[in-house]
Amino acid sequence: MSSYSLAAWAEFCHLQSSTPLPETVHFEHLFIDTREIVDGSNGVFFCLKGRRNGHDFIQDAINKGVLAIVVLEEHNINEAIPEGLFIMRCPDVLLALQQTALMHRERLINTRFVGITGSNGKTIVKEWAHQLIESEKRTYRSFRSHNSQIGVALSVWKVRPEDAIAIIEAGISSVGEMVKLEAMIQPDIVVLCHIGDAHDAGFPNRQAKIEEKLLLAKNYARTICLPAHIQEVVAFIESAEANRTIKGKKLCFWNAKKIKQSGINQEIVEVISSRFNTLAMQSNAMAAALVALCCDIPQKTVQVALGGVKPIPLRLEVLHGDSQSILLNDTWSNDKESLKLALEFLDQFDQRKHGIILSELSSDSAEEDESWFSLVFNYLKHQPVSFFIGVGGKWQKAIKLHGISCPHLVVDSTFDLVEAIDHFDRKNTTILIKGSRAFALETIFPHLMQRAHPSFLEVSLSQITSNLSAYRQRAPQSKIMVMVKALAYGSGSIEVARHVSALSVDYLAVAYTNEGIVLREAGIKSPIMVMNADFTAIDLLIEHDLEPVLFSQESLQKWILASQTLEQLPNVHVEWDSGMKRLGFPCSEAKSIAEQIKEHHVMVASTFSHLVSSNNAQHDSFTQRQIEAFSLCAEQLEKAIGKPVLKHLVNSSGILRFPAAHFDMVRLGLGLYGYSEPSVAEIQPVLTWISRITQIHHVQKGESVGYDRSFIADRDMKVATIPLGYADGLCTLWSGGYMMVNLHKARIIGKICMDLTMIDVTNIPATKVGSVVTILGNGLLAKEMALHTGLSVYEIISTISSRIPRKYIS
Repeated sequence: MSSYSLAAWAEFCHLQSSTPLPETVHFEHLFIDTREIVDGSNGVFFCLKGRRNGHDFIQDAINKGVLAIVVLEEHNINEAIPEGLFIMRCPDVLLALQQTALMHRERLINTRFVGITGSNGKTIVKEWAHQLIESEKRTYRSFRSHNSQIGVALSVWKVRPEDAIAIIEAGISSVGEMVKLEAMIQPDIVVLCHIGDAHDAGFPNRQAKIEEKLLLAKNYARTICLPAHIQEVVAFIESAEANRTIKGKKLCFWNAKKIKQSGINQEIVEVISSRFNTLAMQSNAMAAALVALCCDIPQKTVQVALGGVKPIPLRLEVLHGDSQSILLNDTWSNDKESLKLALEFLDQFDQRKHGIILSELSSDSAEEDESWFSLVFNYLKHQPVSFFIGVGGKWQKAIKLHGISCPHLVVDSTFDLVEAIDHFDRKNTTILIKGSRAFALETIFPHLMQRAHPSFLEVSLSQITSNLSAYRQRAPQSKIMVMVKALAYGSGSIEVARHVSALSVDYLAVAYTNEGIVLREAGIKSPIMVMNADFTAIDLLIEHDLEPVLFSQESLQKWILASQTLEQLPNVHVEWDSGMKRLGFPCSEAKSIAEQIKEHHVMVASTFSHLVSSNNAQHDSFTQRQIEAFSLCAEQLEKAIGKPVLKHLVNSSGILRFPAAHFDMVRLGLGLYGYSEPSVAEIQPVLTWISRITQIHHVQKGESVGYDRSFIADRDMKVATIPLGYADGLCTLWSGGYMMVNLHKARIIGKICMDLTMIDVTNIPATKVGSVVTILGNGLLAKEMALHTGLSVYEIISTISSRIPRKYIS
């Protein structure tokens, strides 16, 4: 990571400091969100103004230990400024951030920059170009779709001098924006992916938009890659106005409509035409191939690599709804180009019945509205659609003007959509749900999915809050790490992680990398520790800012090797085996492990171990030996690297029974979900598992119930069938146990089936089809189920199937 002195930076960016800036003080990291700061000691926080005002989070930045804070020159600092923190003032904080990126760009003289712009496809072209180049040359690409005035600055900052190629997206929505992006990127190669109607309102006309986007190539680029199949682009290139931008540049073209006449080698074209079956994807692949060729990647290498490019996740999500329906969620945008892609995706997705729910276009332009509506009604005229629902006040007039033959309804708002959609049969239907963000169509999804299973698991977020508070009171000086692995012990990892993050827990922990990715993709910002990371996919840890646990020589060596080629590796957590014999470095090797960590500059966030039996007083002497062994390991590590790190050892039971071993942080797992040892009155279970009676049988004495005739009625009985079985996580060892119906215990009889279970309701009054059945909660505890089955509470609650819908109650 590049390092800059505060003094040189302040001079370059024209920043003013109230205190002298020593030449010896350097910084490495830029922050714009205090929630993402773990160790701010060598970073700068920029107080940007947007939806939230960064100046409101100065105290948070101070608490995170940042080196410097950039504020507006007129801002009054009310916070106490600790010694060693520098306040930098300027008239424009965003400009200061961009100037910082420019300062770094000027150091990257040996890196070839590729700038990618266009209305659509930028992220896909960037990712595929990266895949085509990376086997030959060290390549950096900007994170996801970070292509704004802020995103480009942060992306340029992350490029390392050793990167041979840097691929950066540049997105604009109005005239005047590209000049600043070009100055930061200074691209050698520019790619114009596509031109469509996205952000048309920000430009006088389409030609002006093309000219503005191509300003990315004005001052630095030597090569421009262009789509020859888009006539508006060709017309601009042939116009006199284009000379201001493209004169003297090398122009490279691809043509996705006349693929055999493209300027790309035919063998490459054949791979593309065989792999991708839509115009948009073929165009994106050809653009990526052209970028690779312009970066001097051999033709044969590009050809082979194209056969294995990984698909890029689109914003459009595929979800499974009720009645065997499939829901295509594209509720983020609604411009004409993205609508074309979504309708094309719907056409090719499957051969089932199709339905469409579509909001109106959020536009003040009658001309833009008419062009958009024409696309919609032309599609409805030529494609069979089972039903159509329009959301918004413009639809009534549009339907009268254009006409529509398929079954349809119009509603004014998303609020009315719930009732409207139930007018149509959704069984075995693929439904495209698309709209502008303003309509919040995503709120319809719970209604479409809530009947996916007749049972549900109710999770009390308020009880989670109460349980967390109870543990905090018992460890008031320690940070808290919350375990959200295994779907948060069955509770649902995303919602629990989001809830406890809002309650300011310090860390989240998951078992595997993919669990952490799920949380990041759901927008969870809290630091995440991955206990058993996949070290063959370190790029995923970097991309999603996940902090792995190093627990063996193999994991340490893989991390050291990665540090030699990859940039900005996350912090790590060092685990010691103090007695569990599961994962962890042997305590006997603590000194040598610590020296390796020091030698290779591995950034350590924390060190920890696991107690074997913190809940069992019979093993307290062994627990004490574990505490002593871990203390020695942590001491060796901190001595070697020369600074303190977070130390954590105790789990939920350990928090209650070993207060002297709380160290800097405690790990809260099963206790958060309501199961504590020893018992604490205010710590209560958060889960209630509910189902309903599907059918009632009147069984005669001597008749059998269930598989293998394992139960024979010893009297006339009333038997209820529950739509819940071992595939839902109901352990077969619970046969002979009970459920609760109308506050009465109902014994399970016969063998528990895959999807169904039978219970005895003979003497339970008011029992009928539809009566509520409680499997857990309302007096029926997982502890009782664990005692009956011989399993642990962990096994009982963490194996509740993901096919059981979760409902979150606050």
